[in-house]
Amino acid sequence: MDVCNSDSRGQPIVSKKNTSAKRPLTRDRLCPFHLTVYMIREDSVVDAGRWFLGKLLKDNRPTCARHRGHIRIAPDLLPKHLRTMSDEEKKLARECSQLHLSATASAALLNIRNELGVAHTSAQLHYMSTQERITELGLALSATNADKLVKSFSNRTDVCWAIMTFDPQAGVLLESTVKGRKEQLKLERDDDEHASFELLHNQNKLSSSQKLLLIFLFATVEEMRLLQMHPESISCDVTFGTENTKKQLFTLATRDGNNKAFNCGVAYIPNGQACVFWHCFRYCLKTLWGETVTKRVSLMCTDGCVQEYQAFINNTGEGGTFPNAVHTLCYFHTATLSFNKNVSLPVGTDPEEMHRAIDVVRWFVKSWFFDLESCEEYNHSRSYLIAWLEQGSGSVLKRHIVNSIKTWVTTHLRPLEKMWLNFERLYL
Repeated sequence: MDVCNSDSRGQPIVSKKNTSAKRPLTRDRLCPFHLTVYMIREDSVVDAGRWFLGKLLKDNRPTCARHRGHIRIAPDLLPKHLRTMSDEEKKLARECSQLHLSATASAALLNIRNELGVAHTSAQLHYMSTQERITELGLALSATNADKLVKSFSNRTDVCWAIMTFDPQAGVLLESTVKGRKEQLKLERDDDEHASFELLHNQNKLSSSQKLLLIFLFATVEEMRLLQMHPESISCDVTFGTENTKKQLFTLATRDGNNKAFNCGVAYIPNGQACVFWHCFRYCLKTLWGETVTKRVSLMCTDGCVQEYQAFINNTGEGGTFPNAVHTLCYFHTATLSFNKNVSLPVGTDPEEMHRAIDVVRWFVKSWFFDLESCEEYNHSRSYLIAWLEQGSGSVLKRHIVNSIKTWVTTHLRPLEKMWLNFERLYL
């Protein structure tokens, strides 16, 4: 940007502050043209280190940059900082945000309606909306994501939630709000867990006055009502990379009387260690759902996350949170996804015939999960599959595919068969 920004002595005007510089560009007899320029220097601001044109005035009236010779840049390429936006522009930006318009679309709309011809950027509007949300929650701009998450739920009456935190001095704390009832519980100290949580606290570079978020579990009041009616079978899954910080999201779901699935709990878990999942099953779910619901749970279906299903198994049986529940592994995660990941299927001379042979393998495995009723049937079915792979499929499946299927059955299915064979749970 090249402007005539010299004072009467011919020296350039430089602002040393972090606010603005308001000076006439030249002497009045040459150019009665005024501008306000902002230099953003805070590291926390999205547009740090950039100059922004705040105001253009000529004869005390806003004007666009047709003033030749002084601004040698197109006005639509010169961004205008959000702190110089008018109240009407900010109101329009809020309305766009309420309509769930993207920051790019909102910036384009503001640029069309902008009389100065100075462009707004999507990054500015995104920063403004984020700043306003934090301000509405009553938090400082330096608040952590955990503080923002808890504050956004604290004033809601349609959501039940439980939060578990770790304080280096106080230990593990559990706070909950269930149907308007607020409770706070301090858990007994375990030296091994305390050392593990203290290590996580130091790794996150938190101060001694800051708490480490372990679990944030919540469910709506309507979901809690449906869960109390249908608590017999629960399915849970851990997803990764679903939000900006790439933390784990633990989801629990079940079905109602119309066979429609609904969530009965969602937990944000920043550190997915086995001890954290154990506390989730031991204390958080018991606090959120209540003992009446947890005692009625008969089946818990989990994915292949070891920390997850081991923590649940350790909380079953007499004295556990789920005394009447049994555990099973999900067919989709254990068989379908595992098969696609570990068995390579290159296209052969007859792809259609090869895929029919693969469907036979899948049918065998699916029958093991749902149809067999005794250990003898399972052993016979597995031996028939191995014999068929060795003899009947030799002309269709290549030798390396047969070997990969046998290796997959031996290394991925058989070690966990006690947790997915259906007949193992029929008479419990």
